[in-house]
Amino acid sequence: MERRTVVKGAAWSLPVIAAAVAAPAAAASDGGEAACVPTQMHLDWARDYRRTGATAGSAAVGDGGTPIALTVTQAGIGANTRTGNQARTENLNLAVSSFAVGGTASAGLAIHQSPISNSRKAGSTSSAARIAENSQTIRFDFSEPVDRLSFLITDIDAAAYDYFDRVVIESGAAFTASSGGGSIVAGSGTTTDPLRAGRIEPVPETSGRANATVSFLEPVTSFSLTYQNVESRSNSRIDGDQAIFLSALSFTTTC
Repeated sequence: MERRTVVKGAAWSLPVIAAAVAAPAAAASDGGEAACVPTQMHLDWARDYRRTGATAGSAAVGDGGTPIALTVTQAGIGANTRTGNQARTENLNLAVSSFAVGGTASAGLAIHQSPISNSRKAGSTSSAARIAENSQTIRFDFSEPVDRLSFLITDIDAAAYDYFDRVVIESGAAFTASSGGGSIVAGSGTTTDPLRAGRIEPVPETSGRANATVSFLEPVTSFSLTYQNVESRSNSRIDGDQAIFLSALSFTTTC
């Protein structure tokens, strides 16, 4: 009898035995508890996130059982930075975009800010204190550790007399941050080598040409992004606001 005939017959005539064989794989060796199987999760900002204001929001993702929650909060803002634009006519900080960001098919979470006074703007060679005045820090906290967290930071670009994006990532967990081919983004996301526009070029928010990919190499519970503006020049006819976006988050549960 051919092997394929045996397999086919067993699958058709002995469903109870097949289930019984599979059962031990779902049980732990001690305590009788079911074994943990990591689950792939996808946090979609438009579906899973709720903004409570310009400085906070929350999300939850997971089918059945206890979902994994994420809180998003403004952890700090510089003395020369406000959320929203300079004219105070629009504030999209920690809001979900109305369009797909960075060449993806999904909306993103916006970090949107502007200088209070153009005379206090910072340049790339300014002191750390002056750059801190022109920055905002957003903190992301999960309700439990997640593994293999990855996402894009999109629209890291620059426009003359307007803004020059820089992004610093901080976490107790190891991560990598890099741009792909065709992206204008430079840097690795650290305090000494921030992600930044590699040249003065305003890139459309829907384009993938100003993206960086962030990937965590171990389980992570929290991380923060500090968004800086290091364009010291200004023009009274230009609203000097700036924005970057986070794509959907991909991660797996931990055991």
